[in-house]
Amino acid sequence: MATSRSKLQELSVFAIYQYLFYYEYEQRPGLKEIIEGVFGCPSKECDEFAKELIKAAIKNADSSIKEISVYLNNWQFERLNYVEQAILLSAYTQNKYLNQPKQIAINVAVDLAKKYGDENSYKFINGVLDNCLC
Repeated sequence: MATSRSKLQELSVFAIYQYLFYYEYEQRPGLKEIIEGVFGCPSKECDEFAKELIKAAIKNADSSIKEISVYLNNWQFERLNYVEQAILLSAYTQNKYLNQPKQIAINVAVDLAKKYGDENSYKFINGVLDNCLC
């Protein structure tokens, strides 16, 4: 049974979350280990969309964070919790690097923020993405 696109996006956010969480650790897991841990299958068997999303988010994290940070209204990206950071990076990556339409990327991000974020995270994420995505 194929995994739905929305489930792949959710799992990709989990993988980006792990990358962000372990970013400062010397013994952090590699991309392959993160993908295999989140998806529960060998990296080579993982869905191509999910792999591309995770790879692009991690590869472009620094430049994406700089761009997103412009729209945080006196907040620093690092002050956001890892869930919000991962959701923002995922949506930004989907729009900028994977050519996902703005509204689809925002809708997915808002749904994930409602499910995993704080009470008002979805409003914050919606506002940031609405301003920074093209």
